[in-house]
Amino acid sequence: MFAAGLLLFGAFSLALGRPTIHDEFRVHDRRTDVPNGFKYVANADPNAMLDLRIALVQSNPVGLETALYDVSTPGSKSYRKYLTKSQVDALVAPKIASVQAVKTWLSKNNVTAETLSSSGDWLAIRVPVSKANALLNTQFNEYTHEQTNLTALRTMSYSVPASVKGHLDFIYPVTSFVVPRATPAEMRVLRGRAKKSSGRVKGKGSRTTAVAAKPSTKSRVVVSTKDASTSSPSSTTRPTSSVSSDTAVASSALSLSSSLRSSLTTASSSAATASVSSVTVTTSSAASSASVAASSPASSSSSASSSSSSTSAISTSAVSSSAASSSTVRSSTTTRASTPPPIQTTTPDDSCKTKITPECIQAIYNVPSTPASSGQSNLFVASFAGESADPADLQKFLTQFRPDVSDSTDSVQDLFGVQSIDGGTNNLVSATTEATLDIQYTVGIATNVNTTFVTVGSENSDGIAGFLDIINTLIAQDDVPLVMTTSFGFNEKDIPLGLANNLCNAYAQLGARGTTILFGSGDGGVSGIQNTECTDFVPTFPSTCPFVTSVGGTKSFGPEVAAGFSSGGFSNVFARPSYQDAAVTAYLGGLGDMNKGLFNATGRAFPDIAAQAQSFQIVRAGQTVSVSGTSAASPTVASLIALLNDAIFKNGGQPLGFLNPFLYQSGAGALNDITSGSNPGCGTEGFPAAEGWDPITGLGTPDFVKLLNLVK
Repeated sequence: MFAAGLLLFGAFSLALGRPTIHDEFRVHDRRTDVPNGFKYVANADPNAMLDLRIALVQSNPVGLETALYDVSTPGSKSYRKYLTKSQVDALVAPKIASVQAVKTWLSKNNVTAETLSSSGDWLAIRVPVSKANALLNTQFNEYTHEQTNLTALRTMSYSVPASVKGHLDFIYPVTSFVVPRATPAEMRVLRGRAKKSSGRVKGKGSRTTAVAAKPSTKSRVVVSTKDASTSSPSSTTRPTSSVSSDTAVASSALSLSSSLRSSLTTASSSAATASVSSVTVTTSSAASSASVAASSPASSSSSASSSSSSTSAISTSAVSSSAASSSTVRSSTTTRASTPPPIQTTTPDDSCKTKITPECIQAIYNVPSTPASSGQSNLFVASFAGESADPADLQKFLTQFRPDVSDSTDSVQDLFGVQSIDGGTNNLVSATTEATLDIQYTVGIATNVNTTFVTVGSENSDGIAGFLDIINTLIAQDDVPLVMTTSFGFNEKDIPLGLANNLCNAYAQLGARGTTILFGSGDGGVSGIQNTECTDFVPTFPSTCPFVTSVGGTKSFGPEVAAGFSSGGFSNVFARPSYQDAAVTAYLGGLGDMNKGLFNATGRAFPDIAAQAQSFQIVRAGQTVSVSGTSAASPTVASLIALLNDAIFKNGGQPLGFLNPFLYQSGAGALNDITSGSNPGCGTEGFPAAEGWDPITGLGTPDFVKLLNLVK
């Protein structure tokens, strides 16, 4: 009797969703098999709720790409004459007929859609599985990822009425199976006594920004005498989650773009050196907690960690001179007090070959230590998967490695802002390694640049949806970031084609408005975002998007060498953009038949640029640790670009925006070419570094002074 009732209910639902005889269902997307690692469990509970996102066909994506290149290519009459929000929205807004067709279809099925994006190209619906089955002429099922035992509700194919074909681009995450990826972080800990931090932090008010359908809160973190444990980070009220197991898949789907190989050095109170005890701290990208497993003691000892070099970078008069401010409207910033530059030299200390500090970056790349002073430059750090940065750690980091900054005021005010999306929070008592690295090497290098930590929570259907939410939130703002760095990514093969294209176009929207978008290329060499078993080479996303700047990794100096973990290669989705044709063709000509058949030689090549990525010294939980990965390289480059923007603003210019056309056309001469190293993976030696562009370090590493001479 109960089973019969369910059958009758299912028949009624299908009848409700079925189109008329003149509006038949047409298959819109289909998978041939369940992806490796996932296992079918059963038909989904018909009462389970699904949050689905509907992407409408954008009106003029070709026009958007043309506009992006017009404002980003030196020599163009529109170079750095960025589009307004309304101009960009007009290029991507769906046609009225498309909106009407899709909403009419939904209305006939008693489904109400919510508009998610400022241009109207994204809609959201919340329906039970039974309704979704009828609406899309499909059967949603429950699938478990065997390695993590996390569950997702998906289907192998879905259909839409003929009346919406050509209007509806895709529906997400209906057929999307993102492989959950929990990335461990290993730390070698030297037992010792850590100094007490001289300050604690609390939130200093908050303001709410109304953005499309997603609430966003932004607060300014300051130092006070109140203990951090009593502070409450700003947050938004969370709506009810659709399927908790699906959200769990979301939380672990992201992969940190860093190996986070870590070693801690602190001083013993009774000796100049202390014995090393090695432990492995395993952190999941799905949570901020960590489990510690002891391993065998290390055979060597290490002296206490300190600022290993008194050297710093060259400063240029162009950076410190005052000039007329830009007429571009940007969000207001709070400028920290300027301080006299420290003693300067052009030669990095030898210790920088084994430990990277802000002073090492300043010396290797000729980055100024003088504070930004235009009041217009800004830098955004995107973070996911529960990552948090403690300002108390940042204060101690600055005291240890940038005393010229930490001593500039009695209390370090406005260290960084916090913007919340999808319920993201910055947990001041559970700081994580990735966020700590990103914040310390943006605030610690881009001196006095207004820095915002954007934390994306788990209130979305999976991790990729978080990427959608952050980009749509920023696009909807009147004032967009000038520079944004992200140390998270995916293997390109895990991203549905429609979503990859849509996200890439979203990055183009920000670029057309003047934003520089940077992504760490990944840490698996040619095997992807992390080192995994493979046969064919695995490109990473979003690094393969032609409208972002991908950052690879190097190590040492005099000369710099490619870091073996630096991901790089060629896209299987995006064609090679014309701006890199000459550079990539030259590399392929020298490569010959090496690795032939393992990669798509006609695809978008990455990375574009590189920077130091090994043995970065950070302060986490009051202790100094060493971390490595391209997630160290991306914030480093972002900081340098933010300082270039500051100098440009003071000369009355406009920000750099999308970098790649400039880099490939005229910027290579201002970069340090890396010609040694390779990025092994997939049972091969990977790609070799070479003169000019290569798929490990791109065009090379930046020289601030040379770049400034080109762009100011």
